[in-house]
Amino acid sequence: MATLTESVGRKTLNHLDYLGGLSIQLWAALRAMGASLPIVGNRYRWKASVNQMLQIGVSALPMVGLMAMCSGFILAMQGASELRRFGAMHYVIELVAVGFTREMGPLLTAIAVSGRSGSAFAAEIGTMSVTEEIDALRVMAFEPVEFVLAPKYLAALIMVPCLTIASNVCGILAGGIFMFFATHLSLGLYLHYVLSSIQLRDVISGLIKSLAFATIIVHVGCLEGFRVHGGYFHRHLLLLHGEAIMAIISIRDLVVEYNGRRVLNGLNLNIEPGETMVLLGGSGSGKSTLLRQILGLERAHSGSVFVKGIDITRCSQAELRLVRRSIGVAFQSAALFNALSVKDNVALALREHTALAAPIIDLMVWMNLAAVGLAEFGHLHPQELSGGMKKRAAVARAIALDPEILVFDEPSAGLDPIVAAELDELIVLLKKAFQMTVIVVTHELPSAFRIADRIAMLYNGNFLAVGTKDEIKNSQHPRIRQFLDRVPDKMGEPSEVTASFEKYLRGEEANL
Repeated sequence: MATLTESVGRKTLNHLDYLGGLSIQLWAALRAMGASLPIVGNRYRWKASVNQMLQIGVSALPMVGLMAMCSGFILAMQGASELRRFGAMHYVIELVAVGFTREMGPLLTAIAVSGRSGSAFAAEIGTMSVTEEIDALRVMAFEPVEFVLAPKYLAALIMVPCLTIASNVCGILAGGIFMFFATHLSLGLYLHYVLSSIQLRDVISGLIKSLAFATIIVHVGCLEGFRVHGGYFHRHLLLLHGEAIMAIISIRDLVVEYNGRRVLNGLNLNIEPGETMVLLGGSGSGKSTLLRQILGLERAHSGSVFVKGIDITRCSQAELRLVRRSIGVAFQSAALFNALSVKDNVALALREHTALAAPIIDLMVWMNLAAVGLAEFGHLHPQELSGGMKKRAAVARAIALDPEILVFDEPSAGLDPIVAAELDELIVLLKKAFQMTVIVVTHELPSAFRIADRIAMLYNGNFLAVGTKDEIKNSQHPRIRQFLDRVPDKMGEPSEVTASFEKYLRGEEANL
């Protein structure tokens, strides 16, 4: 029951968040619309609005007109088939005229514009978000809402009512054509009856609905585009409320136990998009256990792990597989498949999860191997590689599907200092090149302080501190200072150790 309640609550909050985003975007667009107006606004922005009017209105006119004429003819025909039995054929005119003016015209126009322009807005802005054009606008001191959304909104507010009027005319004329063939009613007399049937409130009601539809079409389409991964505006909406960027990984009250022994003790942590988070700690502190929870490899005793908004501790296997496609992992042991060559290891995910042609896959594999310095070693098998080369091949495989999250488990373990430093530089380079969120599990201090944006210090299943590199370096927490200064735990006085060992040799104690 608790799980059902949580699921319903989470979906409700997601829907409320979406509605909140629409409301904020609408208010921002209304404030920015002045720059898109003629005379008083920016003339270049008004030119963009005119271009949008041509795309939304003029280009959609044939589709809207055809849909309206078909619907008007069908409405008149269906109405006549029923009303003829009661000798009330004259009511067909009122049915078509009032029905189209108040309901059918705005609805058909909204359907046509939504399918044609709404989806185009989402695709256009989504592409701009992915290619960082939205970020470029911001850097150039342009407001993305004013530059991208406001001209579209103004154009829709003007053209959707115009299209609605055109839809009404086409639908009513189609009804007149049916009446001419069915009852030989002249077109002039038909139009006279139409004008006497339609009242001003019917026209106003239809136009108000068309304005509402225009608002919904534009803002839903644009919000979907802005919410594409990497989009600036979705983050901006959150910042308007004074909130931090939405965490791509959120750990809440996570408890893990093995055979009754608690390994993670109610951890809480947010990892933000695009940052490098280092999980630092000694052996047995819980780093690898936490990593396995983030990857969904083990079930927690209690608590939640949200990855891209999905609670992977409770989601279905299908949802978990979808989340895992956005995560690339370079394991501590590399975990390369020895039966496959290095090239085939890297290509495996591309062959299984995409429909790309073989030449394209081969090109992508070569580019990934080149990125990690293994372009000429693709034909080798993992057992023929050195430890550092295996680590690099594991990285090439991890980035094959262009993941949003890249995970490293003890990347420098077992490597000499030079190779470890090269791998650190590779991690930094990949993060900059692909704008990924990076999680690194390590106990190596030089590596941690080279690559981290933030560090989470683990000890006995608890976070001692979470902060920037400087904050961790300057921490005065005794255990953190002991770890950073490499101070060993006390094992007792030398004389006590010697006496205990002598007793052990004499068989007086089973253990030291």
